[in-house]
Amino acid sequence: IPPIYAGLQLEYLKEDLRGDRSGREVYIEECRKQGIVPQSRVLEQIGLPEACFANLLLGHKGGIAVAKCLEQNSITQSLIMSGSGLTPRGTLPVVAALGCNTTLTRIDLSKNILDVAAMETLANAVDPSRHPCQAVQEIVLDRCTLEDRGVCMLMKAMGRHQKLLTLVMSGNAISDSSCHAIGNMLTTNTTLTHLDLSWNNIKANGSMALAQGLTHNKTLLQMNLAWNGLETHGGVAMGQMMHVNCGLTMLDLSATRVTPEAIMVLSEGIKQNTTLLNLQLNDNPLGYDGGRHLMQALQENDVLEVLGLQGVSFSKGTAAGLANFNSNNPDGEYTLNLADPVQRAVAAQLCALETKHPGSWRRFQLNGRSMQFSGQGSMSFASLDFPTSLPTSGSFDLLFKANLGAPADEHVIDKEDLDNMLGQLANPRGSDFHRLDLVRMFAAGHHFTCAQAAQLLSTFGFGDEKVHAALYMFARVVDVQHLAGMLAGFTVRERKGVLRLLGVYRFFNSLNPTGHYCLNLAVEAERMIATKLCDLGSRDGHHKNWRNVKYEQRIAPVLNTGFTDWLIGLPEHGKLAVDYTSYHRPPPKTTPMSSLEWHAFLGMQHSDRESGTPLEDQVMQLKGEVIHLNVTCDQVIQLLGRFKESDDRVEVVVTFFNRIVDMDNFYRVLYALNVLEQGCIVTRLGVFNAVPNLLHCSLHFCLDCSNPEHQDMAKQLVRKAVDSRSKDRSF
Repeated sequence: IPPIYAGLQLEYLKEDLRGDRSGREVYIEECRKQGIVPQSRVLEQIGLPEACFANLLLGHKGGIAVAKCLEQNSITQSLIMSGSGLTPRGTLPVVAALGCNTTLTRIDLSKNILDVAAMETLANAVDPSRHPCQAVQEIVLDRCTLEDRGVCMLMKAMGRHQKLLTLVMSGNAISDSSCHAIGNMLTTNTTLTHLDLSWNNIKANGSMALAQGLTHNKTLLQMNLAWNGLETHGGVAMGQMMHVNCGLTMLDLSATRVTPEAIMVLSEGIKQNTTLLNLQLNDNPLGYDGGRHLMQALQENDVLEVLGLQGVSFSKGTAAGLANFNSNNPDGEYTLNLADPVQRAVAAQLCALETKHPGSWRRFQLNGRSMQFSGQGSMSFASLDFPTSLPTSGSFDLLFKANLGAPADEHVIDKEDLDNMLGQLANPRGSDFHRLDLVRMFAAGHHFTCAQAAQLLSTFGFGDEKVHAALYMFARVVDVQHLAGMLAGFTVRERKGVLRLLGVYRFFNSLNPTGHYCLNLAVEAERMIATKLCDLGSRDGHHKNWRNVKYEQRIAPVLNTGFTDWLIGLPEHGKLAVDYTSYHRPPPKTTPMSSLEWHAFLGMQHSDRESGTPLEDQVMQLKGEVIHLNVTCDQVIQLLGRFKESDDRVEVVVTFFNRIVDMDNFYRVLYALNVLEQGCIVTRLGVFNAVPNLLHCSLHFCLDCSNPEHQDMAKQLVRKAVDSRSKDRSF
């Protein structure tokens, strides 16, 4: 015997007086047979309960020696061999030894090559019909170049194996064909609790097979499918699975390209699920609509504790198809196929709305059969037990008309929904970064008072996340004049940070958005304002809200005719200039401010002037104050007398435009301006807004006949001039 082997035998013989339970002597002997030098780290670790041979570069001969050792070893319970340079010839005996070892419960073979033969051997080793005494509970095969054929062999054995708890097969080439075998395994296996299939080639069909296997599986607790290509159909399948699965507590769908349609179905599943605690959707293009559906699901689910949204895109550019269904504005005709999960999710939300607002279903047919819920021979909607008993196939035709009053987003969030949001944000397990992601979603679908916003922001610690959360909340508060109350819980540094980022847009209010905007879309606060203007334009029914649009100093003539698809795909950089006109006005017969109230208001403006407040700032402050005022044209004219600069006078008229109760007299406001100011007003508000009829059209017009709106006005003016040519000189 060479001296090196004799020395090793003598050194470790003293440590193992009760026999070679660790297998060291076998390892030394096998190394001698293979003609290699025993690795000291193997000899040190093999007698420990947790042995680590990671990155040892054992090679195939070293693998054979370790395998012989494992057959003898009765001490080690966890063995890590990741990156140990095992070739297929060296891996084969190692996995075969698992069938003989009765104490090893965990083995990590990551970053080694396991070919089909090695996987077949591993399948035989864990097959209880061949090796009933093996004790393996966790197998890690990360980045082992696994092939579908080998995975299918392992899954067949796993169906009978009732000891394995964790299986990691991330970073391989697993495709849809393997997923069918994995799905079949999940239907029969009753012990597996953790399954990691991240970073593979799983597509929609594979995820459907996995979802089918998970549907009635009650033992799997954690499933990782991150960085696969699930996309719409795969995400939809996971959403359908969530409706009935009652085992999963963690599901990772990060970077799986799930779309808003898939999120819509997934959100419906979240509403029904009672076990899921952690859902990871990082790095997915959820879009504005996907975020809105998730937010609604969170309000109905009080079990979910962690929602991962890092790197998520909430851009409206990702919205498509039925995913843009908005329960806050649901009126319309629907023809849905209940066999399609996305369309069925829309039907389920319409059912929930009918329960909340009875009588909203005006004309309904199910599979061509008409059903009436009012009048003689009608049936009760409650008797249908929708959406619980909603069919899974067939046609669904509905005319929906909800009596919701004013647009829902003009009203602040109710207490129940606010409490649900607070519960999500106050979760002690969440970080401020996670809370910021939630606020981005919450802010997209509701309005708040500053006091309510302050409650939500109080869940944050001190830092930049709190400042950025305040930016998102700012665009949704209805009482911007109480901004100081929203920021009451902020430090001086945080408060200054919010106001600095907002700049002059701290006076913006969604209830009176009419005005001129110059926005840098690369700046978060200003892009929030642009996004809000897009939302408001959509709510107004795609009227001509956007005028005189310039993007990157270039005129966008197509936008001058109104709201277009370009606004849905709002760029994330560049300079945007736009004149926005809102079409929401005070209700008919609204009482304007009394003379006493108006003079008190003017007195406040005079105090601002006496205090030295710049006129430009006074004009901007009006934007925050005017939302609760209803004024007459004469009162606006009176206020104009306090300003001398044309820019300020034009801004005053634009600011009060949506608060005037006697628009028939608006021509008097225009007549109080000089000709250049008149032209500016007509251009900014739109010619037909500034001049609703031609009875009082003695104004200065600056018309661009390439703009259809301007061209129509020009034609009407010419026609009127021709009609009145014999009486007076109109031009």
